[in-house]
Amino acid sequence: MGVLHPQTGPAAPDGDAQWHDLVSWAESNLRGQIERSLPAGGPISATTVIHSALRRTVERRARLRHGMQHAQAFLAGIAKRVRSEKFRRERRLCRSPEGAVVVALADGEAAGAPAESPLWGLVLELPPNLRELLESLYREGLTFREYAARSGKSEKQVERMHQRALEQLRRLSRSAEEPV
Repeated sequence: MGVLHPQTGPAAPDGDAQWHDLVSWAESNLRGQIERSLPAGGPISATTVIHSALRRTVERRARLRHGMQHAQAFLAGIAKRVRSEKFRRERRLCRSPEGAVVVALADGEAAGAPAESPLWGLVLELPPNLRELLESLYREGLTFREYAARSGKSEKQVERMHQRALEQLRRLSRSAEEPV
């Protein structure tokens, strides 16, 4: 990473010693903390988080005149916020939200799988609006945003409907497994 300098942009040759110390601290100490908090193999890297945090710190440099410890705490806080923002953004853009049932729908049965499979048989027992939602998301491969536009609902409503559908599907799968 080229060293960002608050006054002159990337890689100032003379550099501000305090700023250089802050960048070094971020690269050595903060990187480890961020890497431990990120899932392995995920789409978000510690480098991305640190670069975004350093960029935001440069933008707010006037507030950091109180010394190095204050700057380190500020940078660490910014890095945590950047990480959580990136996770939120990734979750929003994700086609297949996380969850055990979703993994079974997405991995075990390819898009357009026959309706006779056991899991899709349970999907057919859901109310029509929830069944349509799951079929659109997993068979047609629509995103929450695309389904919201098609159905005239907000993305948040679609997310809630999806959660409700998964909860009902879990209940149905548990009741199907229990002996009668």
